[in-house]
Amino acid sequence: MLAVKTARQAWRAKVGEPTGRPTMVLPITAHSAFIKGARYFDVDLRVLPVDPITCTVRPEDVGAALADLGDRACLVVVSTPSYAHGVMDPVAEVAAIAAPMGVPVHVDACIGGWVLPFMAQLGYDLPDFDLRVPGVRSLSVDLHKYAYAPKGSSLLLFSDADYRMSAFFSYSDWPGYPVVNTTMQSTKSAGPMAAAWAVARRIGADGYRDLVRSARQATEAIVSAVAHIDGLRVVGEPAATLIALAADGPNGVDPFVLADTMKARGWFIQAQPGVGDLPRTAHLTVQATTLANVDEFLDALRAAADDARVLPRAVADEQLMAAAEQIDPAALDLPTLSALLTFAGLDPSGTPSLPDEAAGIQALIEALPTGLRDAMLAGYFSAIFQPNR
Repeated sequence: MLAVKTARQAWRAKVGEPTGRPTMVLPITAHSAFIKGARYFDVDLRVLPVDPITCTVRPEDVGAALADLGDRACLVVVSTPSYAHGVMDPVAEVAAIAAPMGVPVHVDACIGGWVLPFMAQLGYDLPDFDLRVPGVRSLSVDLHKYAYAPKGSSLLLFSDADYRMSAFFSYSDWPGYPVVNTTMQSTKSAGPMAAAWAVARRIGADGYRDLVRSARQATEAIVSAVAHIDGLRVVGEPAATLIALAADGPNGVDPFVLADTMKARGWFIQAQPGVGDLPRTAHLTVQATTLANVDEFLDALRAAADDARVLPRAVADEQLMAAAEQIDPAALDLPTLSALLTFAGLDPSGTPSLPDEAAGIQALIEALPTGLRDAMLAGYFSAIFQPNR
């Protein structure tokens, strides 16, 4: 959010009287938080496809988008790694294109920012991705992930103080005290920051190296094992500790069904819908603690894949899809949404729950038009968060 706001403010200061609206360039694999930032701060989007094999953004696509946008381009976003597939975008190559055009690059290192530096210290050969890369103006790191700190202690780093000034809010033209906010929040607790400091001091650099080593070894063990599971494949090349599993071939293991068969064995893996040329996948966030249980996990994965392999691929309910084609998402109200959710098997008027086997729901989410599924998801949460509960 703050990275988008900073870029927009810097763009306004640079462009003066623009010929159009500020536009952010980002791959379809960028985290949805950037879409949220664009909506909050009234920034247009130019969403780019990614290479269907590597799942990374192509620098030439970024260059073409920036050339087309001209002075409307306010920010380019890349990921290290992307959440969905765990792969690293080519940061240096993208920045080399954006920098001469005067467009800042933001690196979303919310997951990799605490893992990749320690991987480099352990001898892994990694490309430069951080503020050392010319053209990278900001970088985000979530300490509540692999730094094991509580939520609320994320970092947004800037290449220089001048650019960072666009992040600040200051106001004194009122009868109260002068206000200066360095983040989106005004009043905030120092508790998460103090806890993050304490955790980082307690674990220490040596401790983090050991934790990253264990997490990466577990990741490599899973990637190696999946290569020998019939009908299942790893998407792209996992750069750190995230893995995406997809069906290998048209008759391969359906990741949605795999998530259900793994759940039946007491393991949770996250189903992710397919978008465009990108397949539906099952997401794994591998932790240091996974290493001690990786053999048990892999035994369960092999057995779950065997079960899923003989089950039909999850598909959306035909009746619901036929009804969806007749609906204008912009005209939906809460009663209509409630009726749709009930029809889909998610009665929002009862006790909030999801079915034990969610593959059909995942297939429905994947198949519905974007506007309708977003409205239904929001409607579901609106329904379950009611005072009468």
